[in-house]
Amino acid sequence: MTKPSGYVEAIYTAREAKQPMQEQDMAMLLQGRGVAGDRYGENVGSFSARNDKIRHVSLIAIEAVWLANESMEQPYDPAETRRNILTSGIPDLRELVGVHFKIGEAVLRGDKVAGPCKFPEIYTGKPGFNDAYATREDSAYGGIRAEVLESGIIAVGNSIEVI
Repeated sequence: MTKPSGYVEAIYTAREAKQPMQEQDMAMLLQGRGVAGDRYGENVGSFSARNDKIRHVSLIAIEAVWLANESMEQPYDPAETRRNILTSGIPDLRELVGVHFKIGEAVLRGDKVAGPCKFPEIYTGKPGFNDAYATREDSAYGGIRAEVLESGIIAVGNSIEVI
């Protein structure tokens, strides 16, 4: 049995582009799509029409949020980063890029680092998101994107296990 390498601290979804993220206790991840009920899982996200990247699920480490917020006058709440899954225990999520991992019943593959985008700054009116959440030598502050390989239910408190 693989030891857990991290945990799910929170799950966030937004039904449509530009809507605030809502915290969920659990969610269904759909193979080849993303989070059921989320803008990207339903193919209505801001970048859904572009097929240049996998946008099934996005993850961000709470440790990266804390570090990025240290330099900000107006810190970002984890939901304001617009990522689906807030993790703990894996401060640098680049460790999951190219790797298969399991959360709850779902199997995912880390795809790419998710650089910060303009929307958190636009939607919150707080300046500095792109600079604070840029990828640095010590961490992918903006998180990663992952592909859903096997559908399944995930929940807050689930372990993240490399398989």
